[in-house]
Amino acid sequence: MFFAHPVGAFTNLRKALKPGGRIDLAVWAPPQDNPWLSAVVALARRHIELPASIPGAPGPFAFDDPDYLHRILTEAGFHDVKWVCNAGQIPVAGQGNTPAGALTFARNALSTGRVLLDYPESVQQAVNTELLELYAHHYQPGEGVMMGYCAWLVSAIA
Repeated sequence: MFFAHPVGAFTNLRKALKPGGRIDLAVWAPPQDNPWLSAVVALARRHIELPASIPGAPGPFAFDDPDYLHRILTEAGFHDVKWVCNAGQIPVAGQGNTPAGALTFARNALSTGRVLLDYPESVQQAVNTELLELYAHHYQPGEGVMMGYCAWLVSAIA
C-alpha cells in the first residue's frame, strides 16, 4: 500500500517466491466501504479542508480498486489473482477501547488528525466533540467502538 513503485515492489516479492508460490494480501476496500474512516473524514470535512485523495497514490487505500491491484500484480508476473471482501465490524483503536481512546487514535493515527493541528483550538475542539459523539454512538461495552469495515483478501500465484 505504501510503495512508490508498486509493480517493481511486487516484482521483487514475486522473485522471492518459488514458482507456483502464493502471496496473500489484506488491503482496504474503498473508503466508502469503511465507515470506521469515512465517517471521520465526513465529520472533519464539515469543519476543515482536507486534501483530495489521489487514486493509486501510496497510502492505506492505494489498492482499494481491485482492477488496479489486479493490473499491478499481473504486470509483476503474478497470475490467478483472486479477491474477496471480508466485511464486518472492527474495534476502532483496538478491542475494548472507549470513545475517548478512539478519539486519541483518530487524532494521532489518521491523516485528519495531522491536518486538524493546523486549525485553531476552537475548530479542533468542535471536531473532537463531534468525534466523541460519533464514537459514543458506536460504543459497545466490553467490545469497544465497533464500526463497519471491508478489506479485500487477495491471493495470487507466482
